[in-house]
Amino acid sequence: MEWVKTLAGKLGAWFSVLIWIFPIYWVALTTIKPVEAIMSAKPVFIFEPTLEHFRNVFEAYDFSYVLFNSLFIVSIATLVSMIVSLLAAYGLAIFNLKHREFFALTILSLKFLPAVALAVPYYVLFQGLGLLDTHFVMIIVYIGFSIPFALFLLYGFLKEVPSELIHAAMIDGYGHLTILRKIVLPIAMPGIAVTAMFTFIFSWNEFLLALFLTDSNATTIPVSVSRFVQSYQVLWGEISAAGLMAVVPMLALVFYLQKYIVRGLTFGAVK
Repeated sequence: MEWVKTLAGKLGAWFSVLIWIFPIYWVALTTIKPVEAIMSAKPVFIFEPTLEHFRNVFEAYDFSYVLFNSLFIVSIATLVSMIVSLLAAYGLAIFNLKHREFFALTILSLKFLPAVALAVPYYVLFQGLGLLDTHFVMIIVYIGFSIPFALFLLYGFLKEVPSELIHAAMIDGYGHLTILRKIVLPIAMPGIAVTAMFTFIFSWNEFLLALFLTDSNATTIPVSVSRFVQSYQVLWGEISAAGLMAVVPMLALVFYLQKYIVRGLTFGAVK
C-alpha cells in the first residue's frame, strides 16, 4: 500500500499547486480578453486575444511612471534598511550585550504596530513639512517599517555564525567592518538574501501609507491598481494587466534568489 500513499501525496501536491496557480492563470488570461469576453456571464476560454488593456494601462494611466516609482522607492528603501539592519544585527549578535534577546523582541514589536495608527500622524507631519507626495517621504516611511523586521531576522541569522571565526579574525587584527564583509556575509548570505526578499516584497505590496501620503508624483503600484475601480465601473482588463505586471518583478526576484531561499529559511531565526 506504499504506492497508494505516494500517489495520494503526489496528487495532493499537484492539486495544491493548481489551486495556487489558477488565480494567476486567470488574471493572465483576462489581460488579453476583449471586454465582451470579460463581462460575459459564463467563463470564456476561446476568444481573439487583444493587447488593448495593456495599451490603456500605459497610455491612459501612465503606468510606466508608476512602475518606476515603485521600483525606485522600494529598491532604495530595501537597500538602506538592509545596511542599517545588518550593522545593528551584527552588534546585537556579536557583542555580549545584556538582555539582547529582549532588545531584539522589542524592536520586532514595532513591526506589529498597525499602519492605520500612523497614517494620519504621518499625513499631518509631512503636510506641515511640505513633503507629501514625494519619493523621499515614501522611502523614509518604508525604511522605518522595514528595519524592525529585517533586524530581527538578521539577528537570528548572524547568531548562527561561529563565534570562534570572529574571535580568530579579531586576534589577527581585523576590524569589525572587515570581519562583517569577509567572514559574516559569506556565511550568512542565504539568510541575508531571504531577509532582503521579504523586505522588498512587504514594501512593494504596501498600500495604506502609499494611499495616504501620495497623490500623483510618488504613486506606487498598489494605489494605482486600486484606481481602476471607478464609481460606475470596474476596469477588469486594466486591473489584470497592471496586477500581472506588478507580480512579474516579484517572480523575477524569487527566481533569482531561489538558491538561497531554502537554505535561508532553514537557517537562523526561522530555523
